[in-house]
Amino acid sequence: MNHAQSGTSMKLHTDYPLQTRTYRHTQAPFVTLGVPVSRISHPDEFFVSVYLTWLHRMTNETEVHTIAHVSGGLKKVAIDFEAVSSFRELCDKVRTQLSAEVCATDAEMETVVCVNREIDSERPLMSWNLVQSDEAYVLRVSYDESLYKSSTMDDFIGYFIRILDEVSENPTVAPDDFDIVSETDKRLYLALNETDGPYPTDKTIHAMIEQAAKMYPTHVALEFNGVQLTYQSLDEQANQLANLLCAKGVQKGTFVAIVLGRSIEMIISLLAILKAGGVYVPIDPAHPEDRNVYILQDTAAPFVVTNEEFRPYVNRLRADLPTLQDVVMIRQDEVYFPTAKPEVSVSPSDLAYVIYTSGSTGRPKGALLKHAGAVNLGVAFQQLFSVTPSDVVTQFSTFSFDAAVWDTFGALFWGAKLYLLSFEERLSSEAFLQALSRTKTTIVPSIPTVFFNQLAQYDGLADCDLSKLRHLNVAGDAMYGENVRRFQKRFPKNVVVGNLYGPTEATVCTTAFKITDELPADLVHVPIGKPIMNYQVQIVNRKNRLCPPYVPGELLISTVGLSVGYLNQPEITQRSFIEHPFEAGKVAYRSGDIVRLLRNGNIEYVERKDSQVKIRGYRVEIGEIEDKLASLEDMQDIAVVARKDTTNEKILVAFYSTKSGHSISTQDMKEFLAARVPSYFIPTHFVHLQELPISPTGKIDRKSLAVVDYTPQSTVTGEVVLPATETEQLIASAWQATLGLHAIGVDENFFEIGGTSLKIIDVLVKLKPRFPGVRIVDFYECPTIRTLAERIEGLADEHVAPVRTIKEGTMKQGSTPIALEELPTAFGIDTETELPGLRDVFITGATGYLGAHLVHDLLSGSDATVHCLVRGTTNQTGLERLLETLALYFGEDFAKQQSDRLYVYEGNLQAPRLGLEENQWIFLTNTLDAIVHCAADVRHFGDRQHFEKTNVEGTKHVLELARSTPGVRFHHISTVGIPEELALSGQWASIASTGQFPSGLHVENVYTDSKLQAEMLVYDAAETGLQATIYRIGNLVCHSETGRFQRNIDSNAFYRMLKAMLLLERAPLVDWHVDITPVDYASGVILKLMQDSRTSGKVFHVCNPTPIHYTAMIDMIRACGYHIELMDNAAYVNWVLNQTDDRYQDAIQFAITQLEGDGAIDSPYIFDCKNVEGLVDKAQLNRTAVTQAFFEKLLGYAAEIGYFPTSQQTTSQTR
Repeated sequence: MNHAQSGTSMKLHTDYPLQTRTYRHTQAPFVTLGVPVSRISHPDEFFVSVYLTWLHRMTNETEVHTIAHVSGGLKKVAIDFEAVSSFRELCDKVRTQLSAEVCATDAEMETVVCVNREIDSERPLMSWNLVQSDEAYVLRVSYDESLYKSSTMDDFIGYFIRILDEVSENPTVAPDDFDIVSETDKRLYLALNETDGPYPTDKTIHAMIEQAAKMYPTHVALEFNGVQLTYQSLDEQANQLANLLCAKGVQKGTFVAIVLGRSIEMIISLLAILKAGGVYVPIDPAHPEDRNVYILQDTAAPFVVTNEEFRPYVNRLRADLPTLQDVVMIRQDEVYFPTAKPEVSVSPSDLAYVIYTSGSTGRPKGALLKHAGAVNLGVAFQQLFSVTPSDVVTQFSTFSFDAAVWDTFGALFWGAKLYLLSFEERLSSEAFLQALSRTKTTIVPSIPTVFFNQLAQYDGLADCDLSKLRHLNVAGDAMYGENVRRFQKRFPKNVVVGNLYGPTEATVCTTAFKITDELPADLVHVPIGKPIMNYQVQIVNRKNRLCPPYVPGELLISTVGLSVGYLNQPEITQRSFIEHPFEAGKVAYRSGDIVRLLRNGNIEYVERKDSQVKIRGYRVEIGEIEDKLASLEDMQDIAVVARKDTTNEKILVAFYSTKSGHSISTQDMKEFLAARVPSYFIPTHFVHLQELPISPTGKIDRKSLAVVDYTPQSTVTGEVVLPATETEQLIASAWQATLGLHAIGVDENFFEIGGTSLKIIDVLVKLKPRFPGVRIVDFYECPTIRTLAERIEGLADEHVAPVRTIKEGTMKQGSTPIALEELPTAFGIDTETELPGLRDVFITGATGYLGAHLVHDLLSGSDATVHCLVRGTTNQTGLERLLETLALYFGEDFAKQQSDRLYVYEGNLQAPRLGLEENQWIFLTNTLDAIVHCAADVRHFGDRQHFEKTNVEGTKHVLELARSTPGVRFHHISTVGIPEELALSGQWASIASTGQFPSGLHVENVYTDSKLQAEMLVYDAAETGLQATIYRIGNLVCHSETGRFQRNIDSNAFYRMLKAMLLLERAPLVDWHVDITPVDYASGVILKLMQDSRTSGKVFHVCNPTPIHYTAMIDMIRACGYHIELMDNAAYVNWVLNQTDDRYQDAIQFAITQLEGDGAIDSPYIFDCKNVEGLVDKAQLNRTAVTQAFFEKLLGYAAEIGYFPTSQQTTSQTR
């Protein structure tokens, strides 16, 4: 099918799908542009990602990419949008980079864009051709009808033309500051906001209830705890209290607080205050006293209405309330006042009440609401639920929460009976349902989402008659489809479930979604629906431009029910209540809620705008964690909050309840999340509660959770066994001190009760003086007190030394070092395959330290296009992560200039086919000529299974790509730790005698062993014909010229060793030839060897061919102004383990890990580099020279960023 449409400009601007990365292109004669498009699950989402995302995502993207076939080669253009102020400037930049006279043929692209030439692609899913015709251009689009609807393509073209027209008319417009929504989208917004409806604009809240009292005087208006009140009695008693208030001095606009519990008196009081012209301020005595005092002070309320029950409470508060003039006792003095209403003139535009909401500053904000908004709300209530005088409406919400306005007035405006639920009926599902049955409730205006989730699990409906119930509405938190489906299975089919949304600032309810039919099985997030009567909404980007369907943006609300602002907070009011961006003279409220518009006109809630927290410097989306955990089968309610642990470190704690009432294995939840979110998203603690605390507003009370004890509960079933033996008690004491726990069972798992790799070090500091043989790895292999105690007692029997050393008798002080050769000598099938030039190189681990330098060298030292597998996060795309890394190490200029040759694929090393889309996989297997597998978990300690998943299984998945790519060369990055560990364990001699690695090899260190097993996989693949090379990397340090080191410097063992030396001013005296390999030397050597055909089937030790002796290194450190005392090794260990000087306590933690083999030890080994030296020129080898100047750069950079102390600081410490 073809579409054709004329245009007046050929300024072309497009965006690449969300799933991979962004491309853009513009006017250029004879340019053919191909854009690979990811497979999609929903055609409507496609045009969003291709043409709309550039505007939405511009706020996050630093680089935007375009690819173009120019002069027979693949050419991509990178534009730094931070530096582009107009579209005209963008055009100029792209023209410069895309200058060419001849177009190449576009072969297999799924989407093709051409200017002034025919499209050569045989079967693209979509092709775009812009052809000049006289003074205009004609756009022809062809597409696959089996994938795209005609209406979708109409919209797609509309976005495209809209951009062309806009930039033609206004070339200086900022890229995110003009509308790109189509006419269809505008009609969708118009239809969404066609909510105008009649309501009595001359009526106040109390006038509406007075009208109902006249029409239905004998009808029951209220019922609570067995007491009923008719409409006539309600009106008369409210009039009496209103007259009393007027006599006390209440005037129009006077704030009058109500301090009462749930009761009929509460409703009489608020109605009386309104009749007297006052503004009611509901105060819940159950709320924290300081909050209530603040509200009373903020409103300066001169009057409080209360009763005998709460008189002592009010009297206690009076000392802090200088503006309080009088306390009015209901059911006392007002009985002497007339039942006729007072003559007070109140208009719909007058204030009616103040509801306090939580504030970002920690103090609540008082939202000021008018009569008109509540009157409109009551009419909308009737429109939604067809309320009649025969209805029974159940009131759930506390009166200090705005939902009570919805519940109360929605019933009393129309003569219905309002049943006030008791305390028990608001907590117990059974009592609640029995109340509905007993009262024959027809409408439940709103219950909290958490309470609804409980109802969905309730199986005791046999004794309840809910045949009268028509509507049950839910509000407060996100509603999940699974809970609705459970509810629908248990409850009568006639019950319509409503999902309501609305902020206090817009008078309770803004949108509503009715579920009248069985909810589809694939619907996860229940929409919040459409705006109710006389409410209008817009979804906008940061520049207040409308977001197209499916693009998230902030919800703006305008309505007659809009608050006039926050009491006494003009600055916050000004930020939140803005001039309407689309209707002059109107005000819109910034909700702070991120939502998106669906094609069916409903709105879907996404998250709070401010839901991010930072954990260890990483931005974490709380909502994403909760969303993933909510999908667990037994999960009922979940809330993740940021807390401080005993060391004042910010951590995440997940509080949850389950349908079964039983806890879920913490380890299972951590593993579940590990497969779906970044590691820093995983909460430290998981706390099972029978019920999550609920705020008076009906939402999960996160503020309460902020103080709930998160002490991990027992991870064992049955009786908890406390430590009994002396060893167990000592271990338990160390764990308790580190984890901040009071008692720990001997079968508790260290990592399930808050333990982390960092906390292991703190425990070791406490345990090693008594048990010097205990090591980090023991915590992973023996994670309970019982098993660790058994391990420690076994170490004592084995007389294990506190410091890891080589086998006894293998070395003598000052002996000639033993060179570990680059073995195996050769592997794989010996073929005479000619090595193609590096054209398309795929690299894993590109955001790592060595990986980033390899990307840099490939871009600057070859003509290759670099394809990078990068894991994206919620807050950063893979492209953003990579460019941020390149900018960190090589400057923003390099990132901007070279990024045009970068492809970024968001994937997962641990997933089959690397988590790539089908078309991405096909593209790569038909394109690549080299694969560099650089990604790995390089920590030296940790859980064996984790290393297995990342380093071994990950290698399997990368090898799968290699096996599927004809003629590809595989370059595997490994570690010199393999030959060293094999030598230390006595296995190297037999390998050296044969020159080969036998099957079944293993070493003790979990990291090194995982890298060894990965190597074995490469050897096996080579035996089937894969051309492979292995590069064993040495001890990588800083850049030889700049001294710059990796961003996560604290995770590097060598730098931690140096830091321990500098802080302790002591080091062990050992005989060790230290490998110090500059990172730029390593990456340069690898690039050199990658381009040499003689390297296939070889192993290369990429390390310093001239290691420096340990004592010479210490001398260089001393020459930089540091004092280092060399001590006998045994004396040093004893000094560290028994150190009590407070000055050294932080440094001891660094020293402890050095005793595990990560530090200085006697070693006879160096690494033979003959294979490297035979193929690399001398100039490159000279970059490895470890001179005094080099060490000054190394130490200087680390001191400059604050990781190392300066020599002056250590001198001061000594004094």
